[in-house]
Amino acid sequence: MQRLLRAAAATLLLLLTCHAGAQQKMSGEEILKKSETAPKRGFFWEARKGDQKIYLLGTVHVGREDFYPPNIEYIRRFNEVAGIVLEANVFDAKRVGEAVQKSAVYPEGQPGLDTRISEEMKNRVLAQVRRYGLDTTRIWRLKPWMMANTLVILQATTVGFSPAYATESFLYQYATNMSKPLLEIESIEMQLSIFDRSDLETQISYLDQALRGMESGDAEREVRKIVDAWEKRDNGEAEALIGEIHKAKTRGEKFVAEQLFDARHPRMIEAIEKYVASGSLYLVAVGALHYFGPRGLLEQLRARGFTITPIP
Repeated sequence: MQRLLRAAAATLLLLLTCHAGAQQKMSGEEILKKSETAPKRGFFWEARKGDQKIYLLGTVHVGREDFYPPNIEYIRRFNEVAGIVLEANVFDAKRVGEAVQKSAVYPEGQPGLDTRISEEMKNRVLAQVRRYGLDTTRIWRLKPWMMANTLVILQATTVGFSPAYATESFLYQYATNMSKPLLEIESIEMQLSIFDRSDLETQISYLDQALRGMESGDAEREVRKIVDAWEKRDNGEAEALIGEIHKAKTRGEKFVAEQLFDARHPRMIEAIEKYVASGSLYLVAVGALHYFGPRGLLEQLRARGFTITPIP
């Protein structure tokens, strides 16, 4: 069950920032002042090849208000860069809303989710939906994967973690304050399409693993583990988490390991190499677990001749 829920928790982190609200706005001066006493949290590396380098930041897509701003050593390096590169820019509410409507919701006139899953699973969904006070008449327009993500997001917020305090939310505010370009490796449309192009059986398996995690309480524990590994900069725990994800057995678990992690890494590596070759210094910020494991970004960059140095 822990392996299954680590996969579910990691999948949660892909889309949480779509729901992120704005953090409390701070001026550049306020950020710098508060960062002087901030503890060091999160994974941060310098990748160097010859005389060219890039900064790599491992993000967490939920957090707490006290996570920000980061330590001043991080801010000083952020100040050096010409631009900040995220997985996707999810801060255009209109664009995100249109993408969700197109990819995550069954169109009116088509059968809803309640006609595509068993009665037993329907009752399990209803039990979770009622727990969070959602409108039980409208939820059935959501596709299985979006239902799963929505429920796990709601659970994360009830245990003290909010998408409003995702790393990406801070970086968006920082880039806006400092007039730095905010760039993207993928796009919200591309990320949602990863889910939407999976077959119905895979989507239902994915929903089932989310429901099992919520019913057992494992989902809450696994999200805490991911955030805790990030907060403590615990490489060993991060390696263990990604290792468990790659022990996938069910269709939903394999979808997470193969499509949400491994299949996206070539595009991320291509983007990193492009920005390194640009002649300017950039910060690339993607989900922390993408960096770890034998198929992770750090090992792939080392194989391409990069030297990876943790930023203390």
